Amino acid sequence: MVVAQGPTTANTVPFTQRKWAIGAADTTPAPDAIEFIREQARNRPGEITLIALAPLSNIEALQRRDPEALHKLKQVVLMGGSIYAGYNQGGALPNARPSAEYNVASAPQGLALLLESRVPVKMFPLDSTQVKFDEVRRDRLFAYGSPASDALALLYHQWRLFNSWGQITPTLFDVVPVVWMLQPSACPLTRSRRRANQTSPSAYPSMKMPRSG
Repeated sequence: MVVAQGPTTANTVPFTQRKWAIGAADTTPAPDAIEFIREQARNRPGEITLIALAPLSNIEALQRRDPEALHKLKQVVLMGGSIYAGYNQGGALPNARPSAEYNVASAPQGLALLLESRVPVKMFPLDSTQVKFDEVRRDRLFAYGSPASDALALLYHQWRLFNSWGQITPTLFDVVPVVWMLQPSACPLTRSRRRANQTSPSAYPSMKMPRSG
């Protein structure tokens, strides 16, 4: 497995798991993520699905470096956006209006460039990704006893102690698009025409996103 590093971006969230990361046994400098994506897309045109679970700064950088490589992707599956519902769905005070979802709000130009590119997009917004990782499920996973589950247990406790939202139950936003990749029937899609909400929004091509609820 290749772990590559994208462009450095500002961290607008006070929470970090850097302390856990610096304990890694392998400290080899990571390769350039943009070059890695570019090479894979050009070497296997129409075959590569890019899963985007963070602000789309890599998409923006790829478009600047090699616009043609972006068009060679099969599709982009992303967690981002807010259509009808905002944060805190399932909470005591759910937000029934769209929220400025973190990934899109952090790099709106990346989303705009992606939609303009006409690369097929499967978008999983806040409406369909607020899956709570409750205590029963946490205990079952953390007791599994594998290196991966042990690492997740440590990361969870760092998150619980240091997150500025006062949360104890994580929301598994990013899991939903990954599950869809593995089992599409778990999250049926519906076609919808959307645009990025920027200073001067304009119409963008149709893209697919999940039904809410």
